[in-house]
Amino acid sequence: MSPGILAYYFKGKEEVLFAMVCYNNRILMEDVVARLHRAKSRWERLLAIVEGNFPSHAFERNTAKAWLSVCAAAGSDPKYGRLQNIFYRRLNSNLASVMACVLSPERLGQAVLGIGVMIDGLWLRKAAGN
Repeated sequence: MSPGILAYYFKGKEEVLFAMVCYNNRILMEDVVARLHRAKSRWERLLAIVEGNFPSHAFERNTAKAWLSVCAAAGSDPKYGRLQNIFYRRLNSNLASVMACVLSPERLGQAVLGIGVMIDGLWLRKAAGN
């Protein structure tokens, strides 16, 4: 996109970043949903959730760096905090729906958190260029 088009549609770099992250979250959500529809077992559903968070067309360094910026801003900017909360609630709900019938509530919370942290860690490493 040219700088002129960006200036026409967005008031600044902050709005571009927010729009880009919203768009990427939608891509991830759509990919997870499509994979979940094809899944036939609990294991396939779990793989759909995890793999859907790393679609090949979106799992790249610039997207990961934008995600990292959102994480950094989430503690001080309510707009980014809400976006991050929406993402984590959806991820937690998807993961819990797969594992709730086989884990106790305490173990379920630990498993959901652990998988979420590993997903975040892979995005962090991608942002760092690893």
